[in-house]
Amino acid sequence: MRYAVAHNFSRKANLWKKSFTHLAPLPGNGRRHTVELNLDTLRRLGIQPGDDERRLVFVPGKEAERSVDELLVAHGLASKKFIHFQPGSRWLFKCWPAERAAGLIGALSRRGESMVLTAGPDERERAMIAEIRDRTEAPFVDFSGKSMLNFKQLAALTARAKLFIGVDSAPMHMAAAVQTPTVALFGPSGELEWGPWNVAQRVVTSAHACRPCGLDGCGGGKVSECLTTLAVDPVHAAARELLAQLPRPSVVKSGAG
Repeated sequence: MRYAVAHNFSRKANLWKKSFTHLAPLPGNGRRHTVELNLDTLRRLGIQPGDDERRLVFVPGKEAERSVDELLVAHGLASKKFIHFQPGSRWLFKCWPAERAAGLIGALSRRGESMVLTAGPDERERAMIAEIRDRTEAPFVDFSGKSMLNFKQLAALTARAKLFIGVDSAPMHMAAAVQTPTVALFGPSGELEWGPWNVAQRVVTSAHACRPCGLDGCGGGKVSECLTTLAVDPVHAAARELLAQLPRPSVVKSGAG
């Protein structure tokens, strides 16, 4: 027997609903992670996925990994010795302001952290990187613009970082899929539905009672005050907490000769 499963969206017409053999009910409270929501279609058929079957997995491939390794060597970077920060998103209402991103880079650099920044192909994202550079004297490696990575290379880079920092975006989900500890900044979108999945993580939000609203900026104005007012300190604190949990390199003591 063939099965066709979909979620039981109340707004869908009866003809659409009759096209499926099974409809998976949606949670009554409306808040469930998207991964679990999708797995509910299997549960509706009596298939119960185990914990090890709920992991996100992204394998960039040997070619992408090789090219990123060469790029890191060329910039004097070693695997697990840098922080990957992608401050932007093609959805501007999900972005943290450039001045706050610059402040975070400065704070982490003063702790001795090496920073690598990336951006998507959108000119506005690259313009944000340029503005960040104008607003900080702290050093960082810029892999946007001419050095921009493709999708698989970006995942390979994140896999080699000891920490990923970013907003609600595809790179944030990729970080979870390659099991890199993640600090995620959330504004109008919901962290319960879209937060980093099954990875060491910290989600940083503002205290705005209206979030998550799901709107493209306050009043649809493309600017989200829950992000523009989000201070550097809580993001910096979240990064420090995750960094403190990383295993420390072992020190090998040579015996007296």
